[in-house]
Amino acid sequence: MNSKLSGILTTLAGGFLWGFSGVCGQYLFERKGANPQWLSAWRLLFSGAVILLIAFPLYKKDIFKVFNRKNIIPFLIFAFVSLMGCQYTYYVAIAASNSATATVLEYISPAVVMLFICAVSKKLPTPVQVIALVCAMAGVFIMATGGHISSLSISRTALVWGLISGLCYSLYTIQSPSLSALCGLLPLLGWGSIIGSIPLLIINHEYLFSYAPPDVSGVLAFIGTSIVGVILGFGLYVKGCQIVGPVTGSLCASVEPLSSALVSFLWLGTTFKASDIVGIVLIVGTVVILALDKGREKNAVEK
Repeated sequence: MNSKLSGILTTLAGGFLWGFSGVCGQYLFERKGANPQWLSAWRLLFSGAVILLIAFPLYKKDIFKVFNRKNIIPFLIFAFVSLMGCQYTYYVAIAASNSATATVLEYISPAVVMLFICAVSKKLPTPVQVIALVCAMAGVFIMATGGHISSLSISRTALVWGLISGLCYSLYTIQSPSLSALCGLLPLLGWGSIIGSIPLLIINHEYLFSYAPPDVSGVLAFIGTSIVGVILGFGLYVKGCQIVGPVTGSLCASVEPLSSALVSFLWLGTTFKASDIVGIVLIVGTVVILALDKGREKNAVEK
């Protein structure tokens, strides 16, 4: 197998596992009586601790760079808004709808990042970027209303929290490259997850120990949201991007909402209306359009 193909398959596997972890969360909510606060708190704490255990032999004393004075404010924003905010709102949206809907709504983030970059650079969006933005807005509209402007096709709770999740994920996308360059990727994720779990642990302290996954399938689903989704999924995605590059990697990441929809349909019997499928295609199309446009810009610069 050539390296490019192995990189693509590795990146696709990472995106698939991300989508699978969302369905594991839906399973815990629908079948095992968990709530988003419990899952978000323990998932962040558990996955953060495992990441730091992996990172310590690699980084040694540099594992504490995130707490340097010049890094601490951006890091706390990353921990409390980018990481905790993104994961908590994502699971609230799943609990109010399903994994596929929440994942697709979260994927408005590429369009939000594009608008942010245009605003910071004081440049108007290109025609291709405008098309991508229209696709994202149309996808959200169709999924939210089913194509009927007078009514909502999904609950208001799912729509609001799903869109907030997309905004938090946008901030994560904007912050993580510069912060990981200063602190290291694994320390940033490990400490960010642990610190980000603290508000949820405090606010939800009465429920934290009154619930536990009631059987083996519940424990496996929790492992699916943390170890499989966060560590294996993210690790495979990063490894794949190192081989094929960020443009191809971001295209492969589009498999996440598709895998979430497929797994939730096959495993949990989640059904989707025609309008849902159209919305999914439009929002995933946003990611594809922006990634291809970014690839063309990169090639033009290199020439």
